[in-house]
Amino acid sequence: MNQQILFSSADQSQQNFENFYPAENQNVIDAIKVFLAAESFGCFYLYGQSGSGKTHLLNSICSHEKQASYLDLADPDQELEALSSEQQLDCLVLDNFQMIGGAESTMLLIYETLKQNPGKLFIASTMPPKALNLKLRDLESRLLAGQVFELKLLNDEDKAAALKHRAELRGFELSDEVLNYIINRYPRDFKTLFGLLDKFDDASLSSQRKLTVPFIKQLESKC
Repeated sequence: MNQQILFSSADQSQQNFENFYPAENQNVIDAIKVFLAAESFGCFYLYGQSGSGKTHLLNSICSHEKQASYLDLADPDQELEALSSEQQLDCLVLDNFQMIGGAESTMLLIYETLKQNPGKLFIASTMPPKALNLKLRDLESRLLAGQVFELKLLNDEDKAAALKHRAELRGFELSDEVLNYIINRYPRDFKTLFGLLDKFDDASLSSQRKLTVPFIKQLESKC
């Protein structure tokens, strides 16, 4: 059974605040919503370990703010320089900011452009601003002057609750047997877990069969 092949074809449903399970991170969700409601310029810096849900929240922000521009600094095809000449940035969402590299001067320019508009800046990184060891202290000070929040990883109990919450949103009940099978057999990052759950549910609906461990094993045997 090839788990990677099984996951690679999983349906990636839209990420939003509703299907983000906060656990100990409800304060972060609340702060983001207050920040979005404000009409003034601001910088919101979110950091946390891989798998904590940072990208999910950034996508939620983009769903909320229709004029948001999303940029993943880990993608070599997406560069900050492309935005440096933009004068009408309303909301900029930057993922994997730890990959800022030699674009600090460009980032500082974009920051000032957003401030003058005024716009909003959301940043997600695997580390807090101080740990980035930025060469431009002016950029570091601006990031620290905004709101800085840590997104905490969910423990296994919370991940189980998150999967059940996801199932409820999709309109079905996830049995403890199926839940334990998925969590114990597959990688426990949410991209994998949610992708698998969506795929299994789609297969269950198309075949008109209840989602059970034997049914999942049958799907696995075909991969």
